[in-house]
Amino acid sequence: HPYWYARVIKVFHINVECHENNSVLYSCPMQIKFIFVWWFRQDGSRAGWAAKCLHRLKFFDSEDGTGDAYGFLDPDNVIHGVHLILGFAY
Repeated sequence: HPYWYARVIKVFHINVECHENNSVLYSCPMQIKFIFVWWFRQDGSRAGWAAKCLHRLKFFDSEDGTGDAYGFLDPDNVIHGVHLILGFAY
């Protein structure tokens, strides 16, 4: 599957100043934007056109020991507005 899915928890905008050496006391601040997300993963069931079934997703578990349940993203690398259909029967 070519895409990763995540739930956006918080969007951050921070102002950063970069001092290249100690002689410059002030530099022009630049705004950096990033997103804090909770990752989904595929549940491993058969899916796709051949299986005639949509892909099923679930959240990464923070207790599974991988440490990959949460992450940060650049907003420019995100496709916005994906609609996920809830499957309550699973």
